[in-house]
Amino acid sequence: MTEAQWEEQEAAKKRRKSDRRTEKGGYTPTKETREKISRILKEKHARGEVKKRVIDPSRVRKGFTQSEETRRKISESLRKRWATDDDYRENMKEKAKAANTREEPRLKISES
Repeated sequence: MTEAQWEEQEAAKKRRKSDRRTEKGGYTPTKETREKISRILKEKHARGEVKKRVIDPSRVRKGFTQSEETRRKISESLRKRWATDDDYRENMKEKAKAANTREEPRLKISES
């Protein structure tokens, strides 16, 4: 193999790798790679090495707040939706009624 052939071969490898890059710099694996990862994870799951993550709902988006402008826009859109969308209004009333009939919320309501 000549040096020119080797350089062309290396350039072709780089092109193949760069074709799988995403806009944000990520990497799209090939079909073979996805299948290999899937197979290995399935084997690990069967052996009990991989378990489903338990996400604590109290920590989701903790410390995140919206700007005043965003809060105002959300508030306006919800007020408009409550005023104009009958299905939405009835659905939300039913959800509130169902939530407030459980024992814990009833105790909080009675305490206040």
